[in-house]
Amino acid sequence: MDLASEDIPGRRRRLLWWLGAVALVAGSVGVAFATSDDLAKPDPKPVKQAGAAKIFSLEDVRPGRPDVRLLDFQGKPVVLNFFGSWCSPCLREMPDFQAVFERYKGKVAFIGVTVTDTRPNAEAVLERTGVTYPAAFDPENKVAIAYGVTGMPTTVFISPQGKLVERAQGEINEPQLENILERLFFS
Repeated sequence: MDLASEDIPGRRRRLLWWLGAVALVAGSVGVAFATSDDLAKPDPKPVKQAGAAKIFSLEDVRPGRPDVRLLDFQGKPVVLNFFGSWCSPCLREMPDFQAVFERYKGKVAFIGVTVTDTRPNAEAVLERTGVTYPAAFDPENKVAIAYGVTGMPTTVFISPQGKLVERAQGEINEPQLENILERLFFS
């Protein structure tokens, strides 16, 4: 036997291995595109709420800003959004919340509340996502516990009279948030 004829089975094995690897990579890329964040997200399942909103006063995540006090926003609808720097869906929705905040400025109040976070991480997220509305630093998660937050992100909608109206668990995009506000407060 010569050396060239002995190498043909080895070359076939390497070729099959490479074809399998290429197929695996192609399949992984296909799955990544199929589950892309750019696809339409289902509407979050809103749950009607009842009772008075839980009053709180906490420091803003950003030093030098006034404390975040729920009572300061009485007379306006409030969007209370619980977020964490470790929560990917929270990070994706925050720029959309900022856009709706700017559009409804003066008509609807927005408040963020950290969940299981550090001040530096929460501050960095606000900076990175462009959020300018008040964001309360809740190192012990007291507000999240008071509002019964069990999953992230969670958004609570409060009436101008301080009553709980609705809760949505899961990521909310800009059109969904606008639809919720229009349905709850402006229709």
